[in-house]
This record gives sequence, C-alpha cells and structure tokens, in this order.
Amino acid sequence: MIEIILMIWCVMGRFIVFSNSTVFVSNNNLKCHECPNYSLNQINDIEYRPTTCNNETTTINMKLLENRPSGVTMAIYSIDLQLSYSLDSYGLPSYIEVIVGENEPERYELEDEVVNDECSDCVKNKEITYSPPYGQIGREIQFRGLGNIVCISKIEVIQFFTIEALNIIDYYPVLGPIEGGTYITFIGSNFNSKEQYYCLINGIKIESEKINEQQRSCITPKNKNQSQIEIQLFSENFPLTALTNVTFDYYDVLFESARIYKDNEGSNQQIEVCGKGIIKSNNIECLISSQGINETRVGGIYLNEECVLCFYNTEGITTPIEIIILLNGQNKSNSVILRINQKITYGIIILIVLTILIIILITIGMFIVIYRIYNKRKKDNIKGWININELYLNNKISIKTKSVIWMVSWKGVKFVLKDQMIDNSNEFEQIKENIKTIKEIRHPCIIQYFGYSIEYPHLYLLMEFMPKHSLFNVLHSNLKIIPIATKFRIINEISKGLAYLHDLNPPIVHGNLNSNNVLVEQNYSIKLSDICLGFNLSLNDSIPWKAPEVLTGNKPTTKSDIYSFGIILWEIITNQIPFDDIDLKDDLILNIVLGQRPPLINSIPVPCKELLLSCWKINTERLISIDEIVMKVESWKNTQF
Repeated sequence: MIEIILMIWCVMGRFIVFSNSTVFVSNNNLKCHECPNYSLNQINDIEYRPTTCNNETTTINMKLLENRPSGVTMAIYSIDLQLSYSLDSYGLPSYIEVIVGENEPERYELEDEVVNDECSDCVKNKEITYSPPYGQIGREIQFRGLGNIVCISKIEVIQFFTIEALNIIDYYPVLGPIEGGTYITFIGSNFNSKEQYYCLINGIKIESEKINEQQRSCITPKNKNQSQIEIQLFSENFPLTALTNVTFDYYDVLFESARIYKDNEGSNQQIEVCGKGIIKSNNIECLISSQGINETRVGGIYLNEECVLCFYNTEGITTPIEIIILLNGQNKSNSVILRINQKITYGIIILIVLTILIIILITIGMFIVIYRIYNKRKKDNIKGWININELYLNNKISIKTKSVIWMVSWKGVKFVLKDQMIDNSNEFEQIKENIKTIKEIRHPCIIQYFGYSIEYPHLYLLMEFMPKHSLFNVLHSNLKIIPIATKFRIINEISKGLAYLHDLNPPIVHGNLNSNNVLVEQNYSIKLSDICLGFNLSLNDSIPWKAPEVLTGNKPTTKSDIYSFGIILWEIITNQIPFDDIDLKDDLILNIVLGQRPPLINSIPVPCKELLLSCWKINTERLISIDEIVMKVESWKNTQF
C-alpha cells in the first residue's frame, strides 16, 4: 500500500516550503523468519524483493510526489523505517543505503544491540533524515539493505520542498503627491515572469506592471491628506503573505513664490522657490521654461520645510520663467512664475564695450607674450553651480598628501570643500568631462556635488556635509561598538552605491574606494565620495585598499573596485585596519602584489569569507560582479551569524 498526501505549504523568509507524506506498508511488525516472499511488482509502484536471514541485497523503489511544484531547489526527506535484522556479532555490520535520483548513495549504519536469544529478530524503528545536493531533486527514492538486513515492513517518507521566493532589494521613489499617479518601482530577484503581482495601497488592490525581469511598478491612488502609509507587494499565487512591506510618504505641497539670489559679482545665480507642505527629499529636480518653451531640467536641494533651491543661472534672461518642482524626480508640482527685471540701458552697454576695446588694445601685446609662455599650461577657471568665492571657511577636517578637506558654510547650510592638487594640466579636459557626469548623479548612497572650480593647480569640489565624517574614523575611533546588524546595513549600502556607478552606461569606475571615502551620516547611513575624476591620485593614503594590478601601474577598473570593496568588507567585520602590521610602503606593495591578503580569522562568518575570497582573486580570475555582490549581501538580512 502506498499513500501520497500533500500536507502543507507556507512562506518562510526567502523560501516557499512544501511538504508531503509517502507511506509504504507491508505486513507490520514482521520478524526475520516471518518475511513473505512477494513476487516482483506485486505491490503497485514498488520493486520489493525481501529475503530471509541471509546477506542478499534487498531493494525497494518508491515513487515520490509526481506533481510537485516547479522551481524546487532543495529537499529534505524525513524517513521512518520499520524493520528487523539479525544481530550476528561475527557478521558484517547492518547498513541501509538511501538513493534519490542520480545522486550518490548515502549509507546509514543501524545501531547494534546486545545479541541474545530473546531479541535476535526484534522489529525496530529507524529514523533517517536525508537531503540531496542543491538542485538535484529526483522523483524516486531507493532503499537498499546491506549486511544483515532481512525485512522492511513499513516505510514512511515525509518530503519537504523549498522554492526560492521573490527577494525585494530596493524601491523608489519613497514619496509622492496626494493626487496619486506616482509610479513606485520595486527592484528584486526571482520575479516569476508567468506570475501576476499586485500592490495593496491603503486597502486598494493595484495590479503591477512589468518593466523588465527585475522590476515591477504600481501606480499610487489618491490620498486624502499628507501622511505616511505602508505599501505591500503580493503575488496572486501566494495572496496570504506580503512579499515586502515598505513605507511611502504622501505630500501636499503648494509652491507660492520664487526669488533670485545673486552673488556680489552678479553671476552664478540660483532660484529659491518657497511654499507649504515641503518634505525632505534627496531627489529634487526643477523644470525651468520660458513662455512654455525651452524646458530645462536642473538639480535642486531641500533647504527647509518652506523652501527648495534650484541650481539655475538666470543671467541674461529678461522674460518671465516658469518653475515646476519635482520633489521625487517624477511628479510635477504647481508652477510658479518668476519675473526678472534686467535694468540696463543701451548707453551703458556701449560704454562697457568701448572700455573693453580700449583695454584690449593697450594690453594686447602683453597678452601675446603671456600666451606664448603659458601655452601648454592654460589656466582654466570653470565655475560650477555654486560660487566657491561665496563660501565661508570654518575649519580643516583632514589633510592628506595631495588634498585638504574643509568644512564650509553657504547661506547657513553646511558643506564640505575639497582642495585637490593636480599635477598635470593635460588632465583638465578629462576632469571637465567627468565633472559633467557626476553633476547628474542622484543616488541615496553617493555623495551629492553642489559646486566646483578648477584653478590650476587646484581643483575645488563642493560636496554634501556628513556629520560623522569617514567610515575609517567610525570603525577605528573606539568610541562606540557598532552592532552587527548596522555593519551589514553599511555593507549593503556600499554595494548599492558601487552598483549604481558600475551599471551606468558607460560604467563609472570609483577608482579610489577605501574606508576614508565612505562617509557616514548621524543614523549610520553611508555615502560614497571621492569618485575618481581623472587625475592621478597619490598611493600613499590608500595602498592597503588598492588592487594588485593598480599597484603595478594599471588603470583602475570595475574589477579593481570589487577588490577594494572586499578590503572594506573585511575592515568592517573585523574592526581592524588592513595590513596595519606592515610599516614600509614598498614592503606593503610587494606583499599585496605577491598575493598577501588580510587574515580570514575565525570570527568572520562563513558567507563573508566566501565573498572575500571571490573579491580578492587576481584580476583575470575576479569574475564576480557588483550586482552579484548586492544579491549575496541582501541574502544575509535574515541570516543569524
């Protein structure tokens, strides 16, 4: 007799678990000499050849669950045997082999008991737990007796199957207007292309739209007022348990006025737009148009609950301009009209032009000489979207070989100013192109840039202020122990920031990734800074984090960024400074190039060790991508170390 009963399914973490029971019953409680000689295939679906008390092989084949769900990756079999076997002290030990599919047999020794006349053929129960290798799940289980096994009278197999469930990695945006219409995009792995997903927003079921294999989006409905709500993502196949729960802020914003801020020189103007209901956002953008045409999209910054700042220069514009704010980078606000009065007469213009011509005629000879002398060292004065001259220098934060970091303030807002020395004026063109790229970067795990100026040999970069400074200071200051959960969150955010850079087209190589360039906020959120802009960096400050191929003179690549990420991962987990025991720079470079890596001490969890080894391989064998790293780090969320 065989029974196959589907018992339960449930969602546990990242896996869906199924279980069923398969039972074979012959004549219960048979002893050795009572085993009947069944003919082959007499019992349906079972090949059963019991023997008497000898050492011939007994084999039983049982079919497992035929209609198990697709996508099963792991299985566990709980096996309960009812059997009898002779207890010959001088014979071979008694074993039973379990085989599933094409896997190698797993052998289990049956416990020997004291041999006596009263219980030489006792019927016994044997419990076995068997798990085949990952992904190798058969549809038949085979039992083979070896040694002194004589009779199996009952077999019960309970099967547990697991399917990897959807894993949500991120979502955006985190806010939208009460009018609704915001496309919330969920990013994850293991989306089933044949499965329908939906969002539950304020009790309203919203069907999701497939963007690609890793993304689904839902449109927010209207909301009565400004509030924070919870959004859940469900699958039609498993409607009882939410796949993820996220928060979303509805805002009710009304912009009422705009004004121009000018510096003393009358250049580098910005537009301050104020109103009601403004909430903090890291993805503010401004749409600027003149009489409904020539629309321009520029970056913005949250100032307070009443105002945002748009980085737009109005110099030379005389007609009114229309300003629309996108607090979440997607949904438009109401428009505000800014009227510009350019008070200048034609007489003043003529006077200015004549003055300039006279100055040019007088000094033209001097300029020719200067041009010939400094032709190969052109002075470039490129001003960004905030005038560096308006900054108030507060104090120095750090001094390195070729750079100085200042804390500065502008209009009451704190910023960080980096003064980087440039050795070669030929690097200017590449730096200017790279600055155009980083101006457009908007990601919660990457520092935001607000201004720049190049005045050879200085490059000035104005960046967002982070109160806790660098991750290196946080890890090694001995002021406070960081919980392991916070450490994994930091690792996760570093990998997401690096993934954003590597996934751009073309990819951006950080080129200088180390714990000094990972900046920490008050709540231990992090942002990557000092993205390589094209100038030659000094190795002295970052040798322990550099990949071997970079130390031997090759340019940084996405693979060398992966190596540097691995060093930071080790540094976070161990709270130790990498290669702190090697003092001489030349010795350190030689050891790294020859293959020395930080020690994999016992306190490092096994999944972290495996990832470290993948990151630290030599360049040609370092095949792991940052997207794979993000997936691995995400999988640690529900893991107890």
